[in-house]
Amino acid sequence: MNIQEQKILNSLVIGFEFEIYSNLTRKEIAKSIGPVIKKKIIIGDVYHSETPLSNGEVKLEPDFSGGFKMTEIITSPMPYTEAIAVMTKVLGWIRDNGYTDEKCALHINISFDEFKIDLKNKLMFVNKLKYILGFDEQFIYDRFPKRKNSMYARSINQILPINKFVFNENIAQIHKENYRLPNEKYYGINFSKLSKNYFEVRYCGGRGYEKKAHDLVQIINYIGTFTYNTLQDNYTYSDSDLARLKLVIVDHKKVVSSFSDMEAFFYHYPNIKLFVDLRGDSQVIKTFYPALREKLFDLIVNCGMRKGMLNYDADVGKYQLKDAIIQKGFDVKELEIFDSKIQGNILGCDLYRCVISNSHVADSNLYNGNIVTRSKIISTPFHAYNEAHDCYIDNKKNVINGKVVAGIIRSGEIGPLAKVSKETEVIEQVLKANDKDDKGAPSTKGKTELGINKN
Repeated sequence: MNIQEQKILNSLVIGFEFEIYSNLTRKEIAKSIGPVIKKKIIIGDVYHSETPLSNGEVKLEPDFSGGFKMTEIITSPMPYTEAIAVMTKVLGWIRDNGYTDEKCALHINISFDEFKIDLKNKLMFVNKLKYILGFDEQFIYDRFPKRKNSMYARSINQILPINKFVFNENIAQIHKENYRLPNEKYYGINFSKLSKNYFEVRYCGGRGYEKKAHDLVQIINYIGTFTYNTLQDNYTYSDSDLARLKLVIVDHKKVVSSFSDMEAFFYHYPNIKLFVDLRGDSQVIKTFYPALREKLFDLIVNCGMRKGMLNYDADVGKYQLKDAIIQKGFDVKELEIFDSKIQGNILGCDLYRCVISNSHVADSNLYNGNIVTRSKIISTPFHAYNEAHDCYIDNKKNVINGKVVAGIIRSGEIGPLAKVSKETEVIEQVLKANDKDDKGAPSTKGKTELGINKN
């Protein structure tokens, strides 16, 4: 490491959010970990509270996304040297007193102390297109390979032209305004935090992350120096940046050429069938093709669909999808979906007889015959004749009437037709039954007294 790299790292300001399991209560964790990291420990009872932290404070909160035993350890921002020392000590404490699994993540918040280093551009103004083109995501995946397919740490290497159906392969200059870039929470780098002059790194985590202190230091060092170098040359693109963008454009060309007309589309995607009002008449489909191709573009490019039937209900302006296979659905939005296999982010959809795994289902309806596995179900009515296996359900006041096997019910109205296994943790009701007594794990007696219909 040269002097300039050391100067860059010493200017970093870093905070951590450790998701962990422990058989200790939060009070016991605080008593045990406080002397180790030499910080004031604040114990919270609210999941994802907005309680601010002062310098030198660490917050412990329940993280019910992993059940009663999951705790989140949240630090205040710290200078680089102190942050690395605290991270190393927390990881050592986890090895001795807790454990992690695939539900656990480690989020790293990074900013710069501008009194320690001169930045030509503030972090909040980082050129995201240049950043993505130059960022070596494989460097991180080599160290956390199982996070590569995480729904909650998606690849930032997603660049789409603003104008979907106009193609220009002879680009000599790069204009970032011409491209749509990631700006949502669930990416490996959460750029949505830039308005507060920092960003969140979400790539790291998974089973045994507490054993990867050396890898984590390497990742922090790489991201810190790469970000600084990008900011110092924020609006100039290298030849390698242009070459990489041209590769993206070539891939886009293949898709765009398929949408030039209906015949070209059917030639390139023979396993996707189109209907209008359930009619397959080619002349009718041709009339509505401009509307159909907008939805098709999202399904093919963003969701990776290569097989299925799409129907456009012209009377109500609604799309229906059947017999589809979607393995990278970012995002699957506002569809009626039947008899399909889906992995992805499902928003505002009505679902029937689908097989859903490793997904995030929000503001939707699970009507009947759906089997959902290892997914999050958020604000989505879960009707009878559906099954959820090892899922996290946070349903607010929405009904849960289906079969729930293992997993976690954070909230939701458990209806008379629900079948909830004894292995399922029912957070909200057990908290009430135990008068919010923090025991680290729910008791079997507490569940039985709730009168839940179990299978």
